[in-house]
Amino acid sequence: TLYITPPSAGSNITFTHASGIHIANQTSAGTTTNLYGIKIDTISGGATDYSIHTGTARSVFHGDVGIKIDAPSVPLHVQIANHGVPSLNANTAAILENSTATYLSLLGASNNESGIMFGHSGDQDVGKISYHIGNAQMIFRNSGNTEMILNNSGGLTLQVETARTTAAGGIVFNSDTNIYRSAANTLKTDDSLHV
Repeated sequence: TLYITPPSAGSNITFTHASGIHIANQTSAGTTTNLYGIKIDTISGGATDYSIHTGTARSVFHGDVGIKIDAPSVPLHVQIANHGVPSLNANTAAILENSTATYLSLLGASNNESGIMFGHSGDQDVGKISYHIGNAQMIFRNSGNTEMILNNSGGLTLQVETARTTAAGGIVFNSDTNIYRSAANTLKTDDSLHV
């Protein structure tokens, strides 16, 4: 067992950078096939085995990170089994890859929501898709408003928070046909409706 203790700053010493271990880049005049800063073989033999176990301080990776893949294609690439990566959008930040079905599991408390938020520097959740586990509802939010709820009976509710009486707040089919709520208890279409 090797213990590394970083240097401690005294009352008259200021450290700009202090490292427990600093591995400098290795260069060679010859040819190196695989060059490793740190290489850890499979660790086994304990009741619980860890290749790397960190404390609560942040971990920073400036290169692409691959999980179960040697050559990640994007900043975070998780591969269960090789499926083959097609041409990607240049702004792709993460890939979850498998040769069969692939899922991203969001597990939360039974009386709360789990979901995905879409935002920008001025608003972290301008859009959101979430599932409320206790209410068994799939919820769609846009521009801060809950616009659509799908319940576990197959019922779909539109304009949940803000009632609108124009075609823009209804259902549009292929940009030329619509049906919408024009007033309380009234459905309208600007086109022909055959029943």
